[in-house]
Amino acid sequence: MKRLFFTLCVPVLLLCSAYQCSAQYVLTAIAPPPQFGHDDLWNLSITRSNMSDGYTQFYIALRIFNANSVPQLKTNSATLSLNNALTLINIGNINDVKPFTMNYYNATVLQQVIASGGLFPAGEWNVDFTLYGRPSDGEFTELANYNYVLIVDAIWPPMLLSPADGDTVQTPNPILTWTPAFSTYMSGSAVYTLRVVPIYPGQSKQQAIGSNFAAYQESNIPMPLQIYPNTAQPLDSNERYAWQVQAFADGSSLGQSEVWEFCYCFSTEPDTITEQLIWYDVQADYTDNIYLLTSDSLRFRFADPYLISDSSYIKFRLIREANGAVITDNTSCAECPLPSSLVNYAIGLGGLQMAKGTYRLEVFDVKRQKYVMRFIYAY
Repeated sequence: MKRLFFTLCVPVLLLCSAYQCSAQYVLTAIAPPPQFGHDDLWNLSITRSNMSDGYTQFYIALRIFNANSVPQLKTNSATLSLNNALTLINIGNINDVKPFTMNYYNATVLQQVIASGGLFPAGEWNVDFTLYGRPSDGEFTELANYNYVLIVDAIWPPMLLSPADGDTVQTPNPILTWTPAFSTYMSGSAVYTLRVVPIYPGQSKQQAIGSNFAAYQESNIPMPLQIYPNTAQPLDSNERYAWQVQAFADGSSLGQSEVWEFCYCFSTEPDTITEQLIWYDVQADYTDNIYLLTSDSLRFRFADPYLISDSSYIKFRLIREANGAVITDNTSCAECPLPSSLVNYAIGLGGLQMAKGTYRLEVFDVKRQKYVMRFIYAY
């Protein structure tokens, strides 16, 4: 909303003399960035078309109102001469219009400006500039006016939550979460863009996010969380990944998060010891638990062995999770018992030519109940 106010001369009626005709002055202003301080507003141009109109002294008044047209601040500049046809005022020569006479009408606004280092708080601000002039034998009168509306939007960009920065994940499908983004003037819901990129040796997480191709990128995510999907590039074992989230609302950015990193890492030494000492449990429901297998023997047991009365009825299916390929399957074999002690079971993997990656073992007991175990084969 921009309006130019000036007094029109009507020569026919002889209503104004030369020095009273303010149409000879044009005042314009350029609005500052959304985050602004008082001095940022002083970006003005003043055009004076008649240098002999009798006006010798000038000053500029700044008035700032809130959205309800209630005065919040008034400022008067020092007295000016305006000896040129065009006068420019900006942050580079603002000292030419100082010292300012400033008065805040609202103590709360003043406190917020001070607390923010001079920036005006979020809200709608009506900015009004008026040029006053005085002839040698008269009083100051209004010569030109210019006003506009500024909206300062309080924006909270997303903040990453989990995995924590530098944390280790042991699932190929980690859940990435962050805080919701917020804007005081946002009319619609925020959506998010998530990027996950590998960190190569010698790179920082910031360098990686800025230069590497994404292992996974997704836009228009409606909620502040996303599961790393099976359709994305699989995470590589013992590799670091950087991730970042950017928020949008109504097509405008609400900012982006910091950059964090996580490692899809496993400690081989504890797992080797674990494999030698215990058997892996198969669970009656699908679980995010995942094991690292570093041998060619897959040993498992039922959490409740008393459900199993006859090992000859134990059937299993081994599936590669990346593409859903069935590696081995004895569910259709009528006489394919597993060697067992009715408690612990073992499957030899040496002849299956398995590639390194993530697999899912599905086991069916005598009641055809399905049990699941997930593991990463790194032998």
